[in-house]
Amino acid sequence: IPNPATNSTTINYQLTKAASTMAFEIYDIRGVKVFEKTQTGVQQGKYSVELNSVNYPAGIYFYSLTVDGNKITKKMVVSK
Repeated sequence: IPNPATNSTTINYQLTKAASTMAFEIYDIRGVKVFEKTQTGVQQGKYSVELNSVNYPAGIYFYSLTVDGNKITKKMVVSK
């Protein structure tokens, strides 16, 4: 559960159908991309991204999942 992330966090998501492209990105409060994971040919199913939040300064971040051009963004708080 990403809020608040202290040492590590897991972000879970599920694809209801196969996708040709998938991108998971994290941006800091200034809009600077600090993490990116992209995949092609992704199958339907449950997935997760494990993040070591020790590498990120405390603050507010936004993570986005883009699947075949459809994007959803949520907020994540990193605390120390």
